[in-house]
Amino acid sequence: MIDILIIGFGSIGRKHAKILKKNSKVENIYVLTSQAIKDFKKITVSDLRSINPKYIVVANQTSLHLETIKLIEKNYKNKIVLVEKPIFNKFY
Repeated sequence: MIDILIIGFGSIGRKHAKILKKNSKVENIYVLTSQAIKDFKKITVSDLRSINPKYIVVANQTSLHLETIKLIEKNYKNKIVLVEKPIFNKFY
């Protein structure tokens, strides 16, 4: 069984969650967001080390992608990460 982390729960994050929920191999979908949610497991930044997702979807604001990627890099190793486009809002 696979655990998935979705960071950001705007329209794109919700689409990913809805599609992934249909996959029988997905056990848990964790969502890192400030929004109220009911169908998935909402987590906070402090919860990141307590979960072990195989896949991570970055679907928050483009201006936050670099910060989010650094957060992922700090907390996880050897994960498959999908970053929604555009990856960055400026050249780094």
